[in-house]
Amino acid sequence: MVCMGERRSKGYTDSKCWVTPNSSSSSSRMPRSCCVPGCKANYSSSDASAFHFPKDEARRLQWVKAIHREDFTPNQNSVVCARHFEDHFIIREDSMTRPDGTVITAKRGKPTLTKDAYPTIFPNHPQYMSKKAPPARVNPQVRKDKALERDELQFQDWMKDDMINTFSDFCDNFVPKVSKD
Repeated sequence: MVCMGERRSKGYTDSKCWVTPNSSSSSSRMPRSCCVPGCKANYSSSDASAFHFPKDEARRLQWVKAIHREDFTPNQNSVVCARHFEDHFIIREDSMTRPDGTVITAKRGKPTLTKDAYPTIFPNHPQYMSKKAPPARVNPQVRKDKALERDELQFQDWMKDDMINTFSDFCDNFVPKVSKD
């Protein structure tokens, strides 16, 4: 750890301390290993992404229930690795639109999760424990517009089939239908 005296000797004027890569406090930290039973994904490599449990109690309980670990209470060091999340839950790049309409996309140094993310993939468990997340709901107005468009297309098809251009079309198509009843 480097503190005030050492920083002043290097020309800095603030009095803050910080942890250096070789300091003892950084090397004494516990490794972040996945808390899902049977998962060894990020034990051997330090580059595997792992995500802390959410602070929101309802979402935290959703995560605990999803990982199926008996008598487990997550603490501040508990993490779940990226292998247990569907790709649409992991944000690996950020995008923004400039005023001129061009889109800038930058890869994130450290992936993060969407607000509604929860673990759903458990390859070392029975298949029934891995439940695919339901698709996102579509806006009700969009669903209504699609239904109206579909109805309009069906009506147009019906109108084409029901068109009578000549009296002979009427006799050929309509009269046999009426006489059957």
